Amino acid sequence: MSRSKNEKRSKGKSAYFVPITWEIIDSDAYAKLTNASRTAYLIIKRQYNVKNPTEFKCPYSTAERFMDRHTFSKSIKQLIEMGFIKKIQQGGLYRKINVYSCSDAWKLYHAPQYLSM
Repeated sequence: MSRSKNEKRSKGKSAYFVPITWEIIDSDAYAKLTNASRTAYLIIKRQYNVKNPTEFKCPYSTAERFMDRHTFSKSIKQLIEMGFIKKIQQGGLYRKINVYSCSDAWKLYHAPQYLSM
């Protein structure tokens, strides 16, 4: 049974996507990430907000669909350590959501300046 044209594509709706540049994918820092951290990076980037494009709010409940809370926590730590994201607001015990921002520190991953950070 074939699908109708309306089921194949929805007119008037744009497809959503998570932009990750080739520069990021080809970097040494991205190659060192675990697969869980790569997935966590996509989950965080998916939380893009048009009103505030520099900040991403990502509660652990959003990631539970894809991975365990502990795995997500380790992945977040690795992403911060490698310079892909930085934490702007601490959540958790303060009954707030963690707020992250994208960072370009991953570009300095093998540079001497990165080791002294």
